Amino acid sequence: LHLLGQVGGDITASGNISASGASSVFKGILVDQDIIHTGDSNTKIRFTGDNVAVTAGGTTTNFETTGIDVTGNITSSGNILAKSDDARIRVDATAGDSPGFEWLENSSRKWIVFNDPANDHQTWKNASGTELMELDQDGHLYVTRKIIHKGDTNTFIDFTTGDINFKAGNQNMIDLTSGSQSEITFNE
Repeated sequence: LHLLGQVGGDITASGNISASGASSVFKGILVDQDIIHTGDSNTKIRFTGDNVAVTAGGTTTNFETTGIDVTGNITSSGNILAKSDDARIRVDATAGDSPGFEWLENSSRKWIVFNDPANDHQTWKNASGTELMELDQDGHLYVTRKIIHKGDTNTFIDFTTGDINFKAGNQNMIDLTSGSQSEITFNE
């Protein structure tokens, strides 16, 4: 089939459609199942029921009425938005894995937040994998060392083994120490 100019209606074919030269404007192209790239039969668009599958480079992305299903990565140079009255991002890992989020800067991991499958705690780690904070399903918050007042880094609660220091202006206001000689010190 050779086409020239514009076609105002549908084009229906049971075989191949090929064209050369200037592009044409179509109202619609009706295909039974696939639109295939002539140079690579694995690069195609497949239509089945309520699903449109785009395959390129060995990766297939399914666009369905229920959502988008991707076997590879989703990459965006802009924002990826979830908009609704009850918008959520769901991370669903296979059994034994730890679903989570990683934040990267120039391909270098800065932070990771994930669910620890051993105890179902939400865990925060830094780029080197050091666990910094954990929130368990009973509502207990675990911190590695300090709880700091935002905007006033000299005011904080400092936890060390057997010792809690409450500091204001970087001065020890209350010191709770447990050990062979347990003590409470005020205004040290």
